[in-house]
Amino acid sequence: SFLARFQLSREEVGILVGGTVGEELFTVLQRVRRIHEDCKLLLRSSQQRVGLEIMEAMAMHLEEGYERLYHWTQSQCRSMTGDLPSSSPALRRALQELKE
Repeated sequence: SFLARFQLSREEVGILVGGTVGEELFTVLQRVRRIHEDCKLLLRSSQQRVGLEIMEAMAMHLEEGYERLYHWTQSQCRSMTGDLPSSSPALRRALQELKE
């Protein structure tokens, strides 16, 4: 359906704004980017206004997710100790997400 394709579920929004940083968060960020990209189809149709509104909402969700990821990454980096600190797969993925 239209809503399922162009809107996040309550659970996905919850993952974006709270909970632990991990695969679920990365999956939701990927979905937000996909929805944002799919809105370009709406912009080429008679649904331009709806497309712009959804794009704006997804941009805000991305901003929230990236801000949360940024603060979590900062915290993880501060807690590293030793000459050769090891990083978790989640930290490496977070850095990759922030890089893009």
